[in-house]
Amino acid sequence: MKFFIILITIYLYASEIFTTNNYANYSIQKQYTKNNFTYTETLSYLDTNKTFINNYQNYYLNAYNNSNPKNQVNDMVKMFDSPRKLFNNVNISLFATTQNTTTIKNEKISYFGGAHGSYNVSFQNFYHQLPITLKDIITNKNKLLEIAKQHYKFIHLMKEKTSLIEDNWFEDKFILPQNFAITNRGILFYYNSYEIKPYSEGHTKFILPYYKLKNICRLKFKQNPIIFKTKYGKITIIQTKENIIFKIKNYFYTNNEKIYIKLYGIDNITKEYQNLDYDTEEIITINKPNKETIIDIKVLFDKNQMPENIDEIPTYKTKNGIVYRFSIL
Repeated sequence: MKFFIILITIYLYASEIFTTNNYANYSIQKQYTKNNFTYTETLSYLDTNKTFINNYQNYYLNAYNNSNPKNQVNDMVKMFDSPRKLFNNVNISLFATTQNTTTIKNEKISYFGGAHGSYNVSFQNFYHQLPITLKDIITNKNKLLEIAKQHYKFIHLMKEKTSLIEDNWFEDKFILPQNFAITNRGILFYYNSYEIKPYSEGHTKFILPYYKLKNICRLKFKQNPIIFKTKYGKITIIQTKENIIFKIKNYFYTNNEKIYIKLYGIDNITKEYQNLDYDTEEIITINKPNKETIIDIKVLFDKNQMPENIDEIPTYKTKNGIVYRFSIL
């Protein structure tokens, strides 16, 4: 969501400025400036008539309404020798929906001084309209931990006996994060900074697919196609009993479209498109492996822009750059 903030330059010891902005897209903002010290607080939330979502959002609305940027700035003036611009932004959005569940994503981005800011993500999962926890959907927590550890190493291309420390964990002890999201493909586990790795490693996430949880998960889902889509093109990945089918459709004249697909344990498949006609389609069909397989897909549309709205498929750093990675069976 875009916020239109009027940037006002003032000289030191000039008058105080206070602004409050409300936007039609349900974003609200407070800002207070004094002596070139500025504190901005922003809340973005869902425009919905769903009572259970609004009840969740009310906590953050109340916190926003009760906050006072003027107090923050007065504290800044006392603490810091030079002018600062501090902020606290909360963004509530719809992350994933299934036939019976809704998952809300809450992003908090803030800077209160120091070496760097803070970025924290949390999820709230609902079954129909009731909030649910991992205990509500998993019947055996110890088994879940065992399966998740094995899959984490598998999806990160680590050998079973390799220490997690080699993957930059603080210690060689696998734990599940506080955060999880229910998606159509599996349970997404999300570790915030410092939870298992140093700040420099950023956030860590992986999908534990439902085919590995069929004996311990109370939720059942149909396997939907995976879709990568932007205004420039679309890729649909479909699994059948015999094949994996990649349908690639072009919407735009460009010389920069590239599709890179890698299946571990199978020969690499690379397709490069140059001067494609508008609205053309390419289909790649691969015989489905007889064992669990990892697929990396790198989709570059128009000046190397990655596809949007693929939050349910985590990205990974590889020698070929950032790729979307998922597993199939």
